Amino acid sequence: MSASQEEFTRIQDTTPRRLPPYGAELDARLEYGNLPLWVCIIAGRGAWKRARDPGVRLGDCLPLTWDGGDPSRYRWPVEGCFCWLDAEPGPSVEQVRELAAELLLAGAAGVLAIWSDWGESGRSSGSRTGPRAM
Repeated sequence: MSASQEEFTRIQDTTPRRLPPYGAELDARLEYGNLPLWVCIIAGRGAWKRARDPGVRLGDCLPLTWDGGDPSRYRWPVEGCFCWLDAEPGPSVEQVRELAAELLLAGAAGVLAIWSDWGESGRSSGSRTGPRAM
């Protein structure tokens, strides 16, 4: 590895990761020890719209959104929180596993993933719907 590649890697490793969309409120609450009951991570088609729905905040649940990309590019403010992943229709099994691992590394107390695999027809593919064990 050349000196410039080493420097780039060093800078990249120390660059602070940004919060996921809707993460600022949760980050502020965690700073003061005011943990929500659930952190609802919403992914898939219509995630931004679903995150803005007041029904998501019923009880003590704060939403975050995830685009299905590399979850390690974000700083997940979930330390001590239980996370619920709502991905309908959305990411693959492998993407959900990567996100769950990232959330646990960030200190999540637990991760519950519920998602569906809808085909282009908008109908369930049958055998791959509903909750799945990871």
